Amino acid sequence: MRKIKGSSSYLKNQVQKNLAKATLTALVFAAVFAFLIYRLLLTLQFDILEEAGLVFLIAPLVAFYFYLRNYYIYSGGWRGEKQVAKILTNNLNDDYYLLNDLYLRDGGGDIDHIVLGPNGVFVLETKNWSGRISCKGD
Repeated sequence: MRKIKGSSSYLKNQVQKNLAKATLTALVFAAVFAFLIYRLLLTLQFDILEEAGLVFLIAPLVAFYFYLRNYYIYSGGWRGEKQVAKILTNNLNDDYYLLNDLYLRDGGGDIDHIVLGPNGVFVLETKNWSGRISCKGD
């Protein structure tokens, strides 16, 4: 199988972006938490500044949860696409061409895999899901 380079790295970019945001929100959380502990130990009393600070602890914690969740979702999809590309590459001969991760302009999305061969053109969408998958109707 011959590989042709695709035009997009959407999932890879999403993985990197969500990991960076999760890291940043974790650092913000740690900084606010450290400041509150420092203030509490310095004054040995819990006043209005610490109460307000507790509210500021919640926002980065919630953001961290969502960015980390998105990171795991996108990284699972990225791993699935790489796994399908590897399987196709290992099981098809040089009569076939594989185009991975083709970006469609004007917000049209992307195509995960296109296989060109002597018996036709195959367009594959990869999903890395577990559990029961069913289709009802069309």
